[in-house]
Amino acid sequence: MQQFPDPTPADQFEYLLRLYFGSDPNRLSSCVGRAYRDLNRTLHGFAKVPEGDGARVRASSVVRAFLTGLGGVSLDQAAFDGRHKDACTELCSTYAAAGFAEFRVGQAQKWLNMALKYVFAFGEDRLPGYTGAFDLAHIPLDNIILGQLRGFGMPRLTIRWSRLAEYEEYMGIQRWVRLAFPESAPLAVEFTLWQNARATLPDCPS
Repeated sequence: MQQFPDPTPADQFEYLLRLYFGSDPNRLSSCVGRAYRDLNRTLHGFAKVPEGDGARVRASSVVRAFLTGLGGVSLDQAAFDGRHKDACTELCSTYAAAGFAEFRVGQAQKWLNMALKYVFAFGEDRLPGYTGAFDLAHIPLDNIILGQLRGFGMPRLTIRWSRLAEYEEYMGIQRWVRLAFPESAPLAVEFTLWQNARATLPDCPS
């Protein structure tokens, strides 16, 4: 009779990853696809766009190229910020070209930032080459983290995060986080504050 070994901690973690991200063997594609699900509920009216499917495929390629460009590359903060801004601009342009001009910087940042956060969740052993980007990464803006940061004195946005159209206003929050927590990587701040909020408000929308 065949025997099966007990799962190791690595096996158990792999199981959780597959539950959350699916079984696509391409890890980066899993990160891109799962991050899209974090913002697609904000794309009101997008289902009626005739070129919607093609736009999503092209936009996914933009996010994937952003991630790929960070792997194994040495960057400083200014270079990372520049790549992030370029990717946000390209995402908005991709949707506008397909007839959906309502895609905003707020949605673009959520897609890019969550995709990169998921890369870190997979870990260096599964997606190598990204360790150097952790300290440079931006925090994903959503209702949960913005609510937490306001408790530390963060200025309020002029509009809902998903409707942010000005990249400079978005970057103002990223700069504020860096100044407010100079001894911590922004994603380390977000990781703790977001989980704290979810522990006390498990059903709060993001």
